[in-house]
Amino acid sequence: MIFSKIEPEQINGLWPAIMEGVYDIFNRTQGTFGWTPFDVREAILRNSAELYMAYENNKRVGFVVLRNFIGEFNRSKYLHVWLGYLNKENRNKGFLKPGIEWLIKEATKRNASYIELDSNRTGWGRKLLEYNMKPHRTVYRKEI
Repeated sequence: MIFSKIEPEQINGLWPAIMEGVYDIFNRTQGTFGWTPFDVREAILRNSAELYMAYENNKRVGFVVLRNFIGEFNRSKYLHVWLGYLNKENRNKGFLKPGIEWLIKEATKRNASYIELDSNRTGWGRKLLEYNMKPHRTVYRKEI
């Protein structure tokens, strides 16, 4: 699997293909993280998030949106996986392992201390344990 960074000025031509995945994630997570698909696009355009397209055999199979952060208290650099998406026809084809391996290499290049992602979907917990990604915290919320 090959990942290719999409520069902000390239987003308009690719947004229709990306938008489907962003909306799919947004709908499956029921908007619980507070972002909207518009926020994703704007963050990429402002360079506060990076979009990488994933290719297999020269065919686009998905994308990932990354953000670089520094821990509020420990001041450690970390790589946050904001969104990760495989096109529906490419799920369950073994792309998770090369994706995780790429993320590890990418985090290492950035001198990140760790990789972090959030999900309200419990199935990710089982899958990510296979790659030594463990739950770090649980957040509880009550809407007022």
